[in-house]
Amino acid sequence: MDDLEFKRYISNIANLGDAKQTGLYVFDILDKFKLSSNNKFLIEDITDLYVNFISSLEQLEEYKTPFLKSLKEEEIKSNQALESISPFLIQVFMNSNHKSATNFAIRDKLNGRNCTINNLCKYHKILLNGLATSIEEESKYRTDNNTFVGSFSISPLTGEISSIKNVSYLPIDYKDIKVTLDKILKLYNKKDILELSDIFVNPIIIHGLLAALQCFRDGNTRLSRVLEHVSIWDLANKYLENSYIELPVLYSSDAIIRLNKRGVYRNLIKEFAVNPSTAIFNEWITFNMLLFEKQIYYNQDRLGETMSVLKKVKK
Repeated sequence: MDDLEFKRYISNIANLGDAKQTGLYVFDILDKFKLSSNNKFLIEDITDLYVNFISSLEQLEEYKTPFLKSLKEEEIKSNQALESISPFLIQVFMNSNHKSATNFAIRDKLNGRNCTINNLCKYHKILLNGLATSIEEESKYRTDNNTFVGSFSISPLTGEISSIKNVSYLPIDYKDIKVTLDKILKLYNKKDILELSDIFVNPIIIHGLLAALQCFRDGNTRLSRVLEHVSIWDLANKYLENSYIELPVLYSSDAIIRLNKRGVYRNLIKEFAVNPSTAIFNEWITFNMLLFEKQIYYNQDRLGETMSVLKKVKK
C-alpha cells in the first residue's frame, strides 16, 4: 500500500463514517467529571499501601538507590515491550544510548520546570529513537490526518504498511492538536495538591488523554505512561512530605504485560476516545489503580527477595 493509497483509504473511512473520530469533546466531559465514591475509597486504600511500601524501602539502606534504578530500568524496557518492540532491540538501544524520556522528565520536575510542547516533543523523540520506523525526523506532533488507530501489517522490505486489518477509530484532527497538548500539559504542570486523590487522578487522566487523542503518529501510549509515572512520583513527593522518594517507584507497563491486560487496556483507551463519559473515566481510573495495587504487591515480594539475599551477603 503506497502513500497515496493509504491517504485515500483513511479519507474514505472518515467520509463514510466507518470509524468514529475523537475530538476536543473529550475535554467537555472532563470538565464535568466527578470521581466516584468507590474510586475515592480505592485510591485511599492504595495510597496507604503505596506510602507503606515507600517507607519499607528504607531497610535497603545503601541498596535503596540501586533498587529504585532497577525498577526504572525495568519500566523503560516494559514500556517498549508493551508495544511489541523486540526485547533484543530495546536492550541494544539501552546499552548504546543512556538517554531516556523518563530520565529527562524526572530531571525537569526536579528542576521545577514546566513541561512545554517542545519538551514533550523532546521526550517523544528520545522515547522512539531507533525503535520506531514511523518516527519523524524532528519528532513533532502530527501535521495531517493520514493516520488511524487499529492494527496493520508492515512490509519487512519497505517498512511501510502493507495491509490494514482493522480501524478502531480516527485520532483527533491535527488542527486541534496544539490546543489538546496545551490542555494536557496544563494538567501535567499542576502543582497544587488539594487532596489525596489528586496524586493519582490527574496522572491517570493525563495518561488516558494522551493515549486516546493520538497527537503523535506513533508512541502515544508509551509517552503517556512516562508522564503518568513521573507525575505520580512528583505529586506524591509534594503531598507526602514525610515519605519523599528520590525516583519513581510505581509503574504500570510491567503489570499490563504480566497480568495479560493488553486487550482491556486498548479497549478502555478506545472508549476514552470515542465514548467519553464520567462512567468511562471512572472505569479507566479503577483499571489503573488496580494495576498499581498489583504492582506494589509484586514489588513488595521483590523487596523481600532482595533483603533475603542481602542478609546472606552480609553474614
